[in-house]
Amino acid sequence: MPDPNVNVIFHGLFLFMDQKSAIHVLIPNMDEDHVYRAGNFLVEETLMPRKLPRSYHLTGVNSGEGAFNPAENVVFNKVDYNHHTTSDALYCRIILPRPAEILSLRPTRDEIEASNDPGNIVNGHHPSGVQVLRYVADDLSQVSFSPHSAELDVHQIDGNTFLNLHIIAEPDHDMDDMHPIDGFGKMIHLLSHPGNIHVTNATPLDSVPPADEATIEGKGFFIEETLDLLDRRRVLRNAGNVWRQGGTYPTGAGFPVGAGSTACWPINGNPGRG
Repeated sequence: MPDPNVNVIFHGLFLFMDQKSAIHVLIPNMDEDHVYRAGNFLVEETLMPRKLPRSYHLTGVNSGEGAFNPAENVVFNKVDYNHHTTSDALYCRIILPRPAEILSLRPTRDEIEASNDPGNIVNGHHPSGVQVLRYVADDLSQVSFSPHSAELDVHQIDGNTFLNLHIIAEPDHDMDDMHPIDGFGKMIHLLSHPGNIHVTNATPLDSVPPADEATIEGKGFFIEETLDLLDRRRVLRNAGNVWRQGGTYPTGAGFPVGAGSTACWPINGNPGRG
């Protein structure tokens, strides 16, 4: 099988539901606290809300056998999502084929603390804040994220051609520590049987660990593409000051990634798996 050449990179608050042949991604409605965008890195365009049963769909890629690593994510087993949830709770749903590979990056810096969690589904975990679903496309010109209007560009790295789609559901401004706690509550209430687990602390995502740097080498995207919106804001502010004076802003691992703001992070559900 050829190596994956499409990276769908999720940043922020999502409920990933494993539906065997497909991945359903639900975005909680956080009102004006979050921005919702999709497209090419740094120029993502607004993702409009869609009521169920309407969805966004990724097409033009091949199905694979990739799966989320439960050691790197918070996973609720044997529970589905509420297929009749309303727009008050759900911003939109995205349906994707099962990918060839899933990379879970940027774990939280601190362990998540949770109450009413006897099975330690959440408590004590470092869930990953950036999820990369990787696909093989036979013809990159046929890859589409419909009905979103953003055009998707291709790029070359070391002679190989890739297409990267970034999907964002997170704040673009500083929030207090209650924000990710509220976000977790809204995520689990998209489940059909949410239970009574409550997250009690907030934590930023960790800076990019060396293991993540090694993981993404040769995959068609760079460390900078794991930046959340607040990271990007810091980078662009610094870059703007340098550009204003006619200088060149550096790239690479020196970026202020994970500079301390509390972050939203996703959860996963497996309706048919124990």
